[in-house]
Amino acid sequence: MITGPKKRPLNLTDKQRDVLASLVRRRLTPQQVAKRARVILESEQGISNLQISKRIPFDRPQVGVWPRTLNRPKRASGGD
Repeated sequence: MITGPKKRPLNLTDKQRDVLASLVRRRLTPQQVAKRARVILESEQGISNLQISKRIPFDRPQVGVWPRTLNRPKRASGGD
């Protein structure tokens, strides 16, 4: 079995976790947003991208994108 690169740990703050969970629960949240929030929450729990893509109807490459967006270093605004 071929495996991909090791998954980076995803550390959400309590506030981030609460916001994502509320997006998943809300009935008025657009489905794409709710799915992305679920991907991030499940990724934080250490669930593999393959398992997440089976649970949530998303392609496996898409599953890896959303948690990475949170792991990107924040850029300082370059105001002169």
